[in-house]
Amino acid sequence: MRKLNDVKLLPKFMALFLVVGIVPLTVIALISRGQASSSLEGEAESKVAELAFNASDKLDRNLFERYGDVQAYALSQPAKAMEPEGLNEWINTMMGIYSPIYSLMVVAGTSGKIVAVNTVDLGGKPLETKALIGRDVKGEEWFKTAVGNTLQPNQTFVEDLHEDSLMSAVFGAGEKAYAMSFTYPIRDDGGRIVGVWTNRFNWNVTYDVLNAVIERARASGMSTAELMIVSADGTVLASEDTSQVLSRNIGSEKVVQSALVSGASGSEPGDALDGTDHGHLYGYFNSAGFATYPGLGWGVIAAQNQSEALADVGALTNKILIVGAFAAIVVAAVAFWVAITLRRPVVAVVARLAAQRESLGRVEAAMSALAQGDLTIAVTADREKIPAPSRDEVGQAATSV
Repeated sequence: MRKLNDVKLLPKFMALFLVVGIVPLTVIALISRGQASSSLEGEAESKVAELAFNASDKLDRNLFERYGDVQAYALSQPAKAMEPEGLNEWINTMMGIYSPIYSLMVVAGTSGKIVAVNTVDLGGKPLETKALIGRDVKGEEWFKTAVGNTLQPNQTFVEDLHEDSLMSAVFGAGEKAYAMSFTYPIRDDGGRIVGVWTNRFNWNVTYDVLNAVIERARASGMSTAELMIVSADGTVLASEDTSQVLSRNIGSEKVVQSALVSGASGSEPGDALDGTDHGHLYGYFNSAGFATYPGLGWGVIAAQNQSEALADVGALTNKILIVGAFAAIVVAAVAFWVAITLRRPVVAVVARLAAQRESLGRVEAAMSALAQGDLTIAVTADREKIPAPSRDEVGQAATSV
């Protein structure tokens, strides 16, 4: 406290005015920044969550069509007739109409033997599939389910993405054999099962859907946006790194667990799933299907580099810092001017009082000399005024002195 008493008036005035001016300004800036940041962060979270929803919605709508296609094919007259030559012609016609949706269309009889299959590929070119004719598929899950009378009316049997044995026989093992299957029993006009129609959905169509969603997102400013699909058990079904498909399970990741909760939709920050050191903002949506297509419980995950997602928050912070620094300089300048203005008359008064003290000393010396009979000492009155006093209360006090 004693040290504080030794501080001159100007620093005290400066400190006082800076505290009074800058502290409220800082508090207001922090509150405004917090409110604006929360709003911007919420907007970023909504965008990435909406990206996941849009991807899931478009995929489910597409798969709803596939869910109904196989039923329509199985209900067609060529299917009911179960005449191989007519079936093959009909299948090839459907392949052309629905290109590039399906890689394979297959019909098996109730004995479990394949009787018809497309002989043209996605582009309408000849496809070598003769080896499938006569193949026994009665041990396949899709066939057993279709002929087992366990499906409800208008219920298609759907198999999640897998390496399919029929696809492998035609296109070879590995990624080329990845497909979803849609299967429905063929019934005659009397309702008796006479065969099974099964389609292999071209998985590249899924990437076409995802890429279209991603391109729109990137065009809107989400340049680092990515999408991933995981199965109900956390297996990667679609990713920018296609080597992970069906070979990597990320079900233990927090964001994946969030995405696999039934009815889930939201966003959360997290580490990059690809093992890199930069953080991401994730959006997720749990697929619930569309219309009659029930969905397979997929989790659709959208990711965006966190620094990009929250770039507006960083920009806002920088603007507030710049404005705050400018305001602080202005406040400091005003504080200095006010402090100098207040200090000047006070210093003048102090100087005048010191001068008066000296005058009183001379008067006292003269009185002593006068008492001893010395009349030679002269004392002049100090009538000098304080120069240019201000008109405020401090200046008036100085004038009075």
